[in-house]
Amino acid sequence: MYLVKSDFYLKKGLDIASHHRYQGHTVYDSFKIVYVEDLPQQPAASLDCGVYVASYAEFLSERKDIPADLDPEEIRLRYGALLCNYGNQKIQAGAVNDSEAPLKPVRNRTENNSSERITIL
Repeated sequence: MYLVKSDFYLKKGLDIASHHRYQGHTVYDSFKIVYVEDLPQQPAASLDCGVYVASYAEFLSERKDIPADLDPEEIRLRYGALLCNYGNQKIQAGAVNDSEAPLKPVRNRTENNSSERITIL
């Protein structure tokens, strides 16, 4: 309903009545809602909400299951390393802004089942 009221479809030039992805649906029931139980929750009074939101967005966009045990510190380190690497690529390319920067590499995420922690100094 929000998308309809905010003229999202109109602004995007989408004709819902004839669009193949919306066949058999109305503008009010176009999205499948899935309820997921046992999602990891940030501890009360923690300031990790951004880490959890970014992680959920990443897992959902890659269509991967959200792990039951998210480690906010590990995620911060990973995102920090990705940003640092991208910043170094921009410097090497002499880019002043993101439009001049080289394309961001596709991330190949591998699962690490090891309980060993690596300290980055």
